[in-house]
Amino acid sequence: MPVYITDLQKVEAIIQGNYGNGTSVYTGQDRYSLKNFDLGQYKIELKGDNFFLRAYTTQERSGDSYAAGTLGQLVNEAYNPSVIRNASGAVIGGWFAEYATAFAGGVPGVTGGNPAAARAFADRNRLVPGTQQFDDAVNAIKKKPIPNGAGFNDKTNLYHYEGMYNFKNSVKFAEIIVGGNYRVYSLNSEGTLFADKDGRSISIKEWGAYGQISKSFFSDVLKLSASARYDK
Repeated sequence: MPVYITDLQKVEAIIQGNYGNGTSVYTGQDRYSLKNFDLGQYKIELKGDNFFLRAYTTQERSGDSYAAGTLGQLVNEAYNPSVIRNASGAVIGGWFAEYATAFAGGVPGVTGGNPAAARAFADRNRLVPGTQQFDDAVNAIKKKPIPNGAGFNDKTNLYHYEGMYNFKNSVKFAEIIVGGNYRVYSLNSEGTLFADKDGRSISIKEWGAYGQISKSFFSDVLKLSASARYDK
């Protein structure tokens, strides 16, 4: 809940915070399990009858989130990589090599030319859900960040600052208002979601400024205004 503090000069201070934690699923290029993520929004503001100054931030933490599709692929790779190569790049083993050898009749006891039999041979050591070996592999892969694992580590923040001042208490011939804002998006996923590898966060900065002057005529029957704004 907001906390309001008012002094004799009619300046109001507001401190406000909102925090949430949850678990959900997001589907994009992969299917993401958003597990135990945190989202916080915090604001501090000063307000008077002719001005305001405001700053707020949104803080996001991915918690135990992971990419489910990537997890499934890496669990398969954990028991037997698809392709095993030697130092010179030649294929010397792996699931595809074992399947091809069995299908070609090169494995004793496996009927050549039988796709089901060849696959059963290549899958002989496959990790089975519900076993300790399967659970250990899943947990280890979740803890490793993408691309070597399935976990992603998002610590993205947004920072926003803005203010406005009305010269009504010092300028009487017209109403003059000026203001501006500055915003920073700080994308930080350590390379697991964005192209921010090697600890380099991506910062997107926006700022703007505006001004307005208005004047009333004929007992407020007519009001003329002119304004301008610049954003970058």
